[in-house]
Amino acid sequence: VSTQSTGGSILQLRSMVSYTAPGPVKTFSVRVTARVIDPVQGANQLTNVFHFTFTCPDPNAPPPLPVVPTTYQEAIVFVEGRRRYIRGKQIAESLKSSLLRYL
Repeated sequence: VSTQSTGGSILQLRSMVSYTAPGPVKTFSVRVTARVIDPVQGANQLTNVFHFTFTCPDPNAPPPLPVVPTTYQEAIVFVEGRRRYIRGKQIAESLKSSLLRYL
């Protein structure tokens, strides 16, 4: 159901680190949820979920802190982040990507 608001909508973005790769690599995954909020009607709707992987090529930088889920929901996000990281690494390996040195 589509509704219109005369006051405009607000885009809300929330992010969390979902996974950090173990070992000497400095790679971590971030999950970002996007919601559109209608302040007039008080409604909000999830519009998208983004997944990003970041890496730090600086050999002197400390590795990211490990993600330690404390709730069931955080554990699900962690498992999804790990699965996406592993799948991305498999794709990079199959393509013989130069990005493998960061994964």
